[in-house]
Amino acid sequence: MQTHMRQEINEIPDAVARLLDGSSEKIAAAGRALRDRDPTFLVTIARGSSDHAATFIKYAIELSTGRPVASLGPSLASIYQAPLKLADGAAIAISQSGKSPDIVAMAQSATDAGALTMALANTVPSPIATACMHAIDIKAGPELAVVSA
Repeated sequence: MQTHMRQEINEIPDAVARLLDGSSEKIAAAGRALRDRDPTFLVTIARGSSDHAATFIKYAIELSTGRPVASLGPSLASIYQAPLKLADGAAIAISQSGKSPDIVAMAQSATDAGALTMALANTVPSPIATACMHAIDIKAGPELAVVSA
């Protein structure tokens, strides 16, 4: 019997195919917006397993573009309402559910601060999709929690 985690690992090729087939127009639009804006830096907005995905994105962006990427703490917006100077940058918000209040608040704060904002979510439409300028449905299927050991 395979574990749930092994089943999800085996599903990766199909999940990538769903993403590319179903969200290619949204991905292309976000890519054009990034090219046109040419941000001097990028930030990520995520927590938990989404923050691990953001770390991979960070290295890919830094290696391919030479632009620095930093992770923002969602509580900067949700608890402290700290204004950030993001007008020269872009922000990538990642939330599988698309409705984590702290992630949504930080994404909205980044949009309000002038950043080019993109949401990566498994649920579109969702609050995070509304908070960002570009929303990409990752089409990963239903969110099922895996208990850590």
